[in-house]
Amino acid sequence: MRFMRILTALSVFLLLLTPSIALSAEITLWLMAGECLPERAYSGKDFADFAARYPYANIDIGQDQERSMLVLMENRGILQSIEEFRQGFLRGRMLDSRGGDLIIRVLFIGWHKNPFGRILDNAVKEGVDVVQIGSTWTAALAQSGVLKEITEVVKPLEGEYMNSALQGSRILGEGGYYAIPWDLDIRTWFYNRELFEKAGIRAESLSTLDDMEAACEKFKANVNEKGVWFVGIPTSGDDYSTLHSAMTWIWGWGGNIVNGNGVSGIGNERAIEGMSRYVGLAVKGCAPLKGGDGKALRLVDIETDFLRGKYAMIFIGPWILDAVAGAERPDRFVNAGSMSGPAVSFGNIFTGGSQLALINSRRSPMEEEVSKELLRFLSFRGNSGVGLSPRIENFEALLKNPKLRTYPLTLIRQEFRSYPSIPEWGEIEAIMVRHVANVFKRVGEGEGRRDVITAEFGVARQEIARSMGRERLPQRGVIAVVVFIGGILFLLAWLFLKRRPSRMEVVDAVRKFHRIKDVLHRAKVWKGCMKDDEEVSRFRGLLSGHLETALEESRRLKTAGPDEMTRILDSGKAVITGYQERVGRESPTREEYEAVLIDYFENKIRPLIDEMSRVLKAKYYVDCERLEAIIRELRRSHDFEYDFPAGMKKSDTMVVSPEDLRSCLGNLLQNAQDVVRETDDPQIRVSISVSEEFICIAVKDNGRGFRSGGMGRGHGLGDVERSSGRWGGELGIAEGDDGKGTIMTLKIRRF
Repeated sequence: MRFMRILTALSVFLLLLTPSIALSAEITLWLMAGECLPERAYSGKDFADFAARYPYANIDIGQDQERSMLVLMENRGILQSIEEFRQGFLRGRMLDSRGGDLIIRVLFIGWHKNPFGRILDNAVKEGVDVVQIGSTWTAALAQSGVLKEITEVVKPLEGEYMNSALQGSRILGEGGYYAIPWDLDIRTWFYNRELFEKAGIRAESLSTLDDMEAACEKFKANVNEKGVWFVGIPTSGDDYSTLHSAMTWIWGWGGNIVNGNGVSGIGNERAIEGMSRYVGLAVKGCAPLKGGDGKALRLVDIETDFLRGKYAMIFIGPWILDAVAGAERPDRFVNAGSMSGPAVSFGNIFTGGSQLALINSRRSPMEEEVSKELLRFLSFRGNSGVGLSPRIENFEALLKNPKLRTYPLTLIRQEFRSYPSIPEWGEIEAIMVRHVANVFKRVGEGEGRRDVITAEFGVARQEIARSMGRERLPQRGVIAVVVFIGGILFLLAWLFLKRRPSRMEVVDAVRKFHRIKDVLHRAKVWKGCMKDDEEVSRFRGLLSGHLETALEESRRLKTAGPDEMTRILDSGKAVITGYQERVGRESPTREEYEAVLIDYFENKIRPLIDEMSRVLKAKYYVDCERLEAIIRELRRSHDFEYDFPAGMKKSDTMVVSPEDLRSCLGNLLQNAQDVVRETDDPQIRVSISVSEEFICIAVKDNGRGFRSGGMGRGHGLGDVERSSGRWGGELGIAEGDDGKGTIMTLKIRRF
């Protein structure tokens, strides 16, 4: 009995002690610091009060101590949000919010000095828990194992966010989430009203980039103030905005970095022309290439000087709105919206943002819970000092905000231009920032801009091609454990499912099949491409990498792909292996080595590529031209009007078989035709819209509405839903405008 009393007392003691142990946590955040410094003075007391209020806040942005402390003070808004979370979390667990049961350390690392590399190399080692990342970094950091998957956090909330924000939360083509949206960054033009009036420039006359060049000439003729420039453009190699700003012109003239097929396009004529026009702003004296200190310009330097009246125009994100509001004369600074280049009909402006992610470091269960709760809290709270809220609920408020009335906010919903969320992008972005900065540096030293751009973009294209050609390692190892319990019945069921994958798997298979075809195409050799032994060695390594990637992707696809793809890959394995063998052989001369590879590629590899293209086009793709042909064919038997959106490009492609699309669309038209027969003025219209994920075909009628899911000839609507679902698509049915008629929308996944 005495023993039991001792044991009971000890248990009570441990139970009382447990909360203080279990509910003690310490987590670390790395955040990017906004570095714009308005003309505001702080006293010694201000600094002391700040240190007392936020004892666990620190900064390391590569600047001197005085500037760093000023930047830290300017970021107190987010620190206040974190402190509110900390106190609320503790109160929710009935703990003293003034105590040390929860410590949240915050380190501001800034957007400069290669933050991506710092996170990649050091975040796990230094025990960081939560990190702010650029939306283009998610895929690379996730693939490298730095980020922890947080699908259970984001999935229940995904309906809350804009699609343009969510695409930066995962790896393109995969379902898991590795980050949660925090802000949207849409770059637009701001101008100084007084400088425009002095130059005789009307803001409404600026709708294209050509108009902007003409306005610069007028500015130079009428404004002679020393140190005042028409436009500020970032030129620094340690600022991502050096690339983001240049993309307005590269996209505007029809160029791109990586096209939809994963092929580098930065060295083509359109990209070079766009960049040449952009650099021309500096060459023609519209913009400086260096600051007063002789260093290349960062966007934060330009932003600060813009608020001081040193630039008439800048291209910048929405965070400047807070800085403008705090300026001495905020009415001087006006948003001019977006401008387009000659190659596009919609805003070709960069849209990005930042995400919050969970680092894959060791944490206690309590620290894990705190970290995930903080992700949700900060994401929902947003940060106006960083960008626009990514939540749909806030979108209507944004549209009504007078400060944003000239912002092209609809681009965030539909036609936003952003970088692809692929693992290679972290490296590709660094390549492009370096080469764009090199262009400005060399042009500033007197070299001809066209030659410099051609050379720098040519090298960038080769580096990007090598990056894209590397084999992607799987995000996590796949452990296959097959337990045969049921014998032959289980085996037959498994084989049946293996040979009949879901069409969502087919969507993935189509993308993989296309990637294999594209990788093979990049393994082409042409006459004169190898000028010396070093080039031979480089090509040998490059081709070997491409072919090994093609073989590995083929092995993966053959385990679950459709039969026709499997057949082609089976027959193509020997062809690819034969090419790989010839790539590895030594030849007496470079010319003979080159000739052998050219001959094999043209006679063996090219026919394989052509066969893959034929199958994709015949059974898995419907492009814009094919869609128009299907609609013209259906108009022979159905009476309806149709229109294609101006923004739809010929390259827009759906992943669906032409036969399935024709059958589904024909059924919807037949159903619509049946319900309009009793109306005095029957109307059926087919309209098409394009989003980042789907091409939507809507059939609208003014009939009585549906009472049944099986009306019409051919498949019933249930069959249409199942057919589109096998391809990863959807069928939506809704009332028409003003409650009249029906709108049936077929959503097909874009390639």
